Amino acid sequence: MDVYRLGKSLRKKGFSAEDLDPGKLARQVNDQLAAWVAADAPSGWRCRAPS
Repeated sequence: MDVYRLGKSLRKKGFSAEDLDPGKLARQVNDQLAAWVAADAPSGWRCRAPS
């Protein structure tokens, strides 16, 4: 669990703690992750440094 206080800079950008619903946000994130998994797109990484 991560806890973060919405500071002045985020409020200036339009974020409001009152508008955030942790349950709704979790559902949206999980739905997006499920869509990515269902797409079965290739993924990977490449290291370009010799070490």
